[in-house]
Amino acid sequence: MLATADHGPRRLACGAPRDLVIGATFALADGTVARTGGNVIKNVAGFDLAKLLCGSLGTLALLIDVTVRLDPLPAATATLSAPATAGQAHALALALSDARLEPTAFDHTGQATGHEPGRVWVRFAARDAAVAAQRRAAAADVAARHGLSTEPVDDDEGLWADLVAGLAGGNDETVVAVTTLPSLSAQVAEAVSAGAAAADVAARWHSHVALGLHRVALSGGAPSEHAAVVRALRAAGFRAELRRRVAGVDDHVDAWVDGELPSAWPLMRSIKHRLDPHRRFAPGRFFGGL
Repeated sequence: MLATADHGPRRLACGAPRDLVIGATFALADGTVARTGGNVIKNVAGFDLAKLLCGSLGTLALLIDVTVRLDPLPAATATLSAPATAGQAHALALALSDARLEPTAFDHTGQATGHEPGRVWVRFAARDAAVAAQRRAAAADVAARHGLSTEPVDDDEGLWADLVAGLAGGNDETVVAVTTLPSLSAQVAEAVSAGAAAADVAARWHSHVALGLHRVALSGGAPSEHAAVVRALRAAGFRAELRRRVAGVDDHVDAWVDGELPSAWPLMRSIKHRLDPHRRFAPGRFFGGL
């Protein structure tokens, strides 16, 4: 999780992996074993190398162990669902924030070729009484402000297990991670639908609406058509990175970026050379062939 900087729906409440790491032990390319941070939160002096290793995909060092901040498991959880477009989902997220409700997950799922607008999934986690009160307040607020009827989810744990499994995608899917401002969720859905229609591939998305983080899974068609959708998302101004892909997609599109590398590229290259001058750790896996 730390090496990939991956995340799931609970990121809304718990934060990203880099926010939870207190310390780490790792091995450098020359065999040196180093330690950064410690066992309590307020003890980091100097550069926090654990944050640097987060999302490095093993290109800088070999992680041996990590120390993380933990949150207690909630006494109860409950989920509400409602049909909603991507634009409505963002409006709902703002409305629940204004109502001072604290969902632990707020996600929207949909399909580019489906006739349904998609569904929003809102999860609450706390003590039993607090969960029940927030669920009632959320249902009332959604009905009053947006005229949408919510439905309680019976199998809360099973639902989120299925949603999380879908984030990773299947062996026959190309999964694209798209990062935007939260207010642009509707534009992402529109770009996915247009790109999928033009390339004649199936597409589904799963958005962490309040965070502006989206996963798009493409299936069917040729690898070049999957790549065309990725290029369309980038041409629309979105940051789109390949998390997994079917064979052949790499022949048509870069996994990270089209055209000019990001402004941080010289610094990234310098850090890679400093920590792994002989390129022993996963050469070529990261931005620009790092």
